[in-house]
Amino acid sequence: MSKRGEFLIWGASTVLAVVVIASVLVSFAIYRQGFPWSHMDWDENGATSVSEALSSLDVGRRAVTVEGAPCFEYYSLKDAMPLRVVCEGGNSDRIR
Repeated sequence: MSKRGEFLIWGASTVLAVVVIASVLVSFAIYRQGFPWSHMDWDENGATSVSEALSSLDVGRRAVTVEGAPCFEYYSLKDAMPLRVVCEGGNSDRIR
């Protein structure tokens, strides 16, 4: 095999390795957010897309009580503004 062919194989392998490693790191970061996949459905269309999961990296969650019911409030990490509240039973209330 020529030097050029070896270089192309090495380069393609390196790019593929970087993409795989980056994908694993991002997936782990999404997993570590600690809230269910269904709560990442920010447009509430019934399905969580990859872009919605990536958007969740900038969202925090805190436990709150609304009218005596245990709920979770999701808020923006950049400004701590609430995004929505999800209560037991799947009831959600979009704030912003």
